[in-house]
Amino acid sequence: MALQYFLEIPAPRVAYNKENHFFAIILPQAVWTHPAIMEAMIALATLSASLHGTSTALWTDRPPLCHYSRAIRALVRSTSARHVALLVCLLLWLYEQFGNQHTRALFHRGSAAKLLAEWRTHELGRDRAMDDYIISYIEPALLTGLKITAPVKLCREVLTALSLRANRPTDNGKRCTYDETLKSLDACMNDFLAPRAREIPTSDDLMVRTVFAVLQMWNYQFECYSGLNWAVEGPILLSYATTLAMLAQITNLVEIKKNADWQRATEFLLEEASKLRRVQGDAVAHHSLLKGITLVTSG
Repeated sequence: MALQYFLEIPAPRVAYNKENHFFAIILPQAVWTHPAIMEAMIALATLSASLHGTSTALWTDRPPLCHYSRAIRALVRSTSARHVALLVCLLLWLYEQFGNQHTRALFHRGSAAKLLAEWRTHELGRDRAMDDYIISYIEPALLTGLKITAPVKLCREVLTALSLRANRPTDNGKRCTYDETLKSLDACMNDFLAPRAREIPTSDDLMVRTVFAVLQMWNYQFECYSGLNWAVEGPILLSYATTLAMLAQITNLVEIKKNADWQRATEFLLEEASKLRRVQGDAVAHHSLLKGITLVTSG
């Protein structure tokens, strides 16, 4: 039952590719091959269920952290193959992302990157079947996950800074639909792109509250999305939110220095913009987004 819930709820939310073969097929097959992978999957499913207020009685009577710890113990106690450690890192990274524990998520992200580097340096070429498995399935999933970590982190840092300025708590915001969120993000983008926006004073409380509100809407969608097309809609929302977060920095609505996350977020935006421009309908529908991306990435 935990696997079924994982396939129905968390998996579609973290799939940033249209086919979703990895989270729908490859990973579910792998959970039966090692207890560490199984426990990590149960931990993620249980955490997701608890966040949605769904009972987990059908598959466990233990809290998600218990399964999290079991996954680590099972991994440490076994002489598992490299792919097992990579899959556990991936699942625990997602676990921490779901729980908004971004420092811990970064730890697992770093561990996964280190494991991949070690595998390429010391093990690649020893086992052709394992090489193909990691190259074809695990590495792309990890790299895609790593790609979105920086923009998500940037958006939430700006959201936190705006929360302090607006003197309002940072939470998932009010319930909203994908369409409502997209419309609000687009309207806020147009506010920034208007000629007067170049002269926005840093004390503009209305603009602070507006950007704070739309980033809250994005955060709600990121945490509680209930649609069926996250693989397409998720990156679009994240592109809008990331661009707005960068515009908030450029116009000094928040005082956050550019760092490595800014560069990685820029790379994410350029890639998403390229995808949108290849589809005429998308390029027209998201014209303001493309203009915003050009503005924040041209400096």
